[in-house]
Amino acid sequence: MIYFVTIISFLSVVVFLKITRSLSSPCVLMSLTWTGVFIGLSLNVDFYDDLQPIPLFYLLLGSLIFSTSSFIFQTSYQKRQNKVKIANKTFERNPMIPFFIFILIILLPFYIRSQLADLSGVSNTLREIRLASLAATGGGGFFANVFLLSEVVSIFALLNYLISGRKYDLILYLVGLSVAFLYGGFSGAKGTIINILIANYVAFIVLRPKRAVLTTIFALVASFAVLFLGLYFINFAANSTTYSFDYIAHTAINYFLGGTVAFSAHYFTILSFENHQNIQTAWSSIFRIFEPGTNTTSIHYPFIQIAPGYPTNVFTMYFPLIKEYTLVGCFTVVAIFGMMFGWVYFRARSSSSYLVLYSLFSLSIFQSIFSDLFLYASLLITKYIIVIALLSFASKAYYKYVAKNRNSLNNMGKLGKSKLVLYKTD
Repeated sequence: MIYFVTIISFLSVVVFLKITRSLSSPCVLMSLTWTGVFIGLSLNVDFYDDLQPIPLFYLLLGSLIFSTSSFIFQTSYQKRQNKVKIANKTFERNPMIPFFIFILIILLPFYIRSQLADLSGVSNTLREIRLASLAATGGGGFFANVFLLSEVVSIFALLNYLISGRKYDLILYLVGLSVAFLYGGFSGAKGTIINILIANYVAFIVLRPKRAVLTTIFALVASFAVLFLGLYFINFAANSTTYSFDYIAHTAINYFLGGTVAFSAHYFTILSFENHQNIQTAWSSIFRIFEPGTNTTSIHYPFIQIAPGYPTNVFTMYFPLIKEYTLVGCFTVVAIFGMMFGWVYFRARSSSSYLVLYSLFSLSIFQSIFSDLFLYASLLITKYIIVIALLSFASKAYYKYVAKNRNSLNNMGKLGKSKLVLYKTD
């Protein structure tokens, strides 16, 4: 069954690529993500527990439903656009990004100090930070939102450079990206840095589609390298005498394939588990503002073994959705989010703000092989929307101020650095 699923999934990639001619389209990204997983399982079929055909079919069907609905919604809006004459598509440079990078740099020492506070200092620091974050409740507090800002700012900084091509913007981007990496690194989680890489990668291939293949290879290699190093220095605390490189490499591969194995090989077992990765839990940090005494529950699932000596506690995005909404409800939710992503992608091809939003939305696509980052990440998505809207509002207010004071700024010789820079697309 795994070979059949792999072939059908691969054919869907070919079809969507041929129709959209875009590697960055959500239908292509979703199909590619799951095709990569299916190929990985096909190459390691003897290593893992036996995969059951029905759950595998659910995974394929979910990918096809998302991709098809996103494609239909994207093309329907595109046809509607073609019937109406509109202005040339342009991307606008955000001049407020240097200010926010400066703010992030100022806050960085305070963040690092808060992460290092109350650590024993007797073991690996990053490992201790990671264990503390797993035990903590409440959504991460103030600095979790600062890290979120650093993600958004890094993508805006990338767009600024791609739009203007100036060395000044390149330096700012490298600084902003480095700051975002530091915020992510001191969270003790490997995924934060990988998320930054992926979001920047998606933004890049939308504006530079001709370099998509090379950039994709780089993003994959860099993501795997970050994951491997994170496992070595965080999960296993660099204890190479106990954990060999071969074991760590297999564990890294399990991060990408393990959720699918667990869902497909142990479908009925995991359905007996309780699910706390739902929309109620996602918004619980907001509820606790009004009801501080609200009890918190662990969002982590029990471990199950997917191969001798290799456990996992991730079961793809489909387990929590099926558990909460039944099979029909799960695929309905997937279809709705496919439509939403298709619409956002359509807007992202002509708007800097929507492109940043789509780049961050795309994380839900790539992480669908781990867990539900659609409904469960709804609070996070809402925060992204708010932060991007605020940065866009600040940019528009700045340009409005420049336009209003154009004459005086010209007289002072300051207009040169504040001019509106646009990037036209096809």
